[in-house]
Amino acid sequence: MRTHLWIAAAGLCLASGCFKLPTDDPGTPASEGQLSVSLSSYKDTADGQVATLVIIQDLGDNLDPRRGVTVTTSLGRLFAPTSPLGGDSVTTTLDDAGMDTLLLRTGLDPGLAIVQASSGSQLTQKIDTFMVAYPDSVRIGLGASALSGSSPSSTLVTLTLQRGVGKSSRGLVPRFTALDSSSGTPIGAFGPVGPSDSTGAAVVTFYAGPGVVPDTVVITGTVTRPAQDTAIWARSTLIIGP
Repeated sequence: MRTHLWIAAAGLCLASGCFKLPTDDPGTPASEGQLSVSLSSYKDTADGQVATLVIIQDLGDNLDPRRGVTVTTSLGRLFAPTSPLGGDSVTTTLDDAGMDTLLLRTGLDPGLAIVQASSGSQLTQKIDTFMVAYPDSVRIGLGASALSGSSPSSTLVTLTLQRGVGKSSRGLVPRFTALDSSSGTPIGAFGPVGPSDSTGAAVVTFYAGPGVVPDTVVITGTVTRPAQDTAIWARSTLIIGP
């Protein structure tokens, strides 16, 4: 697989598209002769699709032609012409200008991608924050349609977070409520809520009884996006019998 790379007026282009030229985040400038790594973005969505340029550069006056550099990342996958399948570690060789360009593609896990470049005794790093990929839609499912209110009973409640067809949101913790369909008062209790997994499913246990009056319960699962102050939810009903 051959990767084509060229410089456009507004940035840097690959065969798959154009990207902004990287700008370093605020910090102490690299000293002369130091190995440098910079990213075209320092915040990306963890949806498994976003790609960020990783620029490796030898800043010395006396360049070491064909200098070997090992680049690693703690999250996502790195791609280079020498590693078209990608991986968390890539060994590359700088060109005669003392530069090379790689791609860092996000995974599905949110967190900090620590990108390190090392050559000999020199080590430098930058951090790309993989932000949670919020869902476009959610759906709810109950393990049972009815429970007993006079004896201990429970059912699993699953909220699935989706981003388009075949894509999911991972690492989000939804909020669940169970309310009387008539009065809106809380009924029963939920166990601990875990984060959504690789399929986008967040699972919690709902407990009813003993001592719960027979009624129809509306169970709602909600995901809130704080930055935009928006929420999406899904609801289902559960019958609590004698």
